[in-house]
Amino acid sequence: MISRLALSAAAIALAGSVAFAQPAATPPPPERNLQVLPRDIAQRDLINIMQSFNRALGVECSYCHVAGNFASDANGHKNIARGMLRLTQRLNRELLPEIQGLGEPRVSCFTCHRGEAQPATAPGAPPAAPHTHSGERG
Repeated sequence: MISRLALSAAAIALAGSVAFAQPAATPPPPERNLQVLPRDIAQRDLINIMQSFNRALGVECSYCHVAGNFASDANGHKNIARGMLRLTQRLNRELLPEIQGLGEPRVSCFTCHRGEAQPATAPGAPPAAPHTHSGERG
């Protein structure tokens, strides 16, 4: 009786150790909805590009993405961002290289946005001229 009990306990312990020894299941890759960037872009490169957008526009991920569901198209800013990305790609690949004398022209999101979600469309007011004293007394 004791040997059957010992054998059963050993079998359970062995089965448990085999279950724990198996490698953990690899989580599935995050769902992607890439329409402008290459579909085979490395995850690290994708994150770097997204972080550069954050810095260029001074925004967080949720400005363009639905929190918790980056693949969703429910946030309208995401489609605007796609259009802007297509614009910068076309400028850099097709239009700017045709202008003679520019060297290696390159525009990015920061070129226009300068850390603001809405890029300025006109220069700001000029700085006020410093007040000078003429030395005259009233």
